[in-house]
Amino acid sequence: MARATYLLLTAFLWITQAIWNKWFQLKLDDAIIALIGALLLFSVPSGMKNEDEENAAYLPILEWKDTKRMAWES
Repeated sequence: MARATYLLLTAFLWITQAIWNKWFQLKLDDAIIALIGALLLFSVPSGMKNEDEENAAYLPILEWKDTKRMAWES
């Protein structure tokens, strides 16, 4: 549920980018909106606990090790 919410929030910011910039005199561009979405995914807990640790903490939706599978070359 949380992932869909943050995806929709990011898409909403992209779609309404011109309105936000006009109303609030902001300089939101695509890169800033993408960074906001990524930071949310790295910082918000997913609801799943790490079973390997004694004091299990909630795992974030996206972890840095997940980025190894991304295609970094253009």
